[in-house]
Amino acid sequence: SSGINAEWPLRPGEVPDSFMGFRKAFKNLFNYIEGANDQKEKIPMTAPVSNMLVMGSDEQVKVQYMSFLIGEAHRSSTPKPTNKDVMLVEEGEYTLYARAFGYTGFMASKSLIKQEFGILANELKKAGVEVEWSYPITMGYNSPWDSEKRFEVAFAAKAAPSPKPKDLDEICKDIECAKADIHDVKGAPNVQRKDYYEANVIMTEVDVDPTTKKATTAAYNVAFKRLYRYITGNNEKGMNINMTVPVRNKLVIKDNEVSHQFMSFVLPAALTDIPAPKDSKVVQTKEKAYSVYEKAFGGVISEADSETVYSREFKNLWAELTVAGIKPDFQELYTFEYTDPKDNEQRHEVAVLISQNSDIAMEI
Repeated sequence: SSGINAEWPLRPGEVPDSFMGFRKAFKNLFNYIEGANDQKEKIPMTAPVSNMLVMGSDEQVKVQYMSFLIGEAHRSSTPKPTNKDVMLVEEGEYTLYARAFGYTGFMASKSLIKQEFGILANELKKAGVEVEWSYPITMGYNSPWDSEKRFEVAFAAKAAPSPKPKDLDEICKDIECAKADIHDVKGAPNVQRKDYYEANVIMTEVDVDPTTKKATTAAYNVAFKRLYRYITGNNEKGMNINMTVPVRNKLVIKDNEVSHQFMSFVLPAALTDIPAPKDSKVVQTKEKAYSVYEKAFGGVISEADSETVYSREFKNLWAELTVAGIKPDFQELYTFEYTDPKDNEQRHEVAVLISQNSDIAMEI
């Protein structure tokens, strides 16, 4: 389904039902459906108004998002937000375990919400149901001025774990890997920080469909073949150059959409006499050192499932970092491929660039 969401401006320790935070987030979303979008179109209100809280390991709210569902009539051509604090998002299928209740007054009180979450949590634990405890959700169905009200508290069903990736050390025994220092991240057990060294690279732009803002499998194959031809002799010296891993895809995000996408190979560290490309669409350059937060996963990915899998893993990366109290700037995303698609054991990574403004204080 399609929806819009806005982040609550929560301060450390602020209660989840803060009226000021609620009012600002609601106003941003309501203005969108009232015409603050690129088509200046009014969009019917839907229910419920959902709020997702992200709880840290210290049981404090780290961030909170409010969302409206976009109705069927506008899902095929959804207007884009003009407010940078409003994001258009696509959600896959998911299952919620919810408890409904009524209340009196303008808003459900903090104590009542806490009480109902406690009842729901106890019932789920007794039933042995596995849920995502770090992401409690509230859903409101009525105007604050309605005499009868319906409110729900919920937890999402626990997602299946990502397939185990092939061990990186095992891969790097057989093929040269891009040089990087690797660090664990406190509070995010499935995430690592990688500090990549300066390196010589070749790169090419991946053609992005101007309508969907996505690259097709065919476009990826064209980009890969350009780079592969370079290392197999299509360069000014006719030189064959050893392959390295990972094959990297960089996605540059602007206004919540992919504006440009690039594929690149790191050249072997021992290569000093670097030939110029013959193909004008291949660029050889020296890349500066950079750092990313990355999450690795395994499994064979079919063309049909590719978008769903990578979207899921980027969401998992975001969720782990948020729970750990780290909020990177998701304006430059990466996918790293380490294995042949035909191999039984696979290693894929999703990563986000660590900018100078990123919070890295919680790393170890």
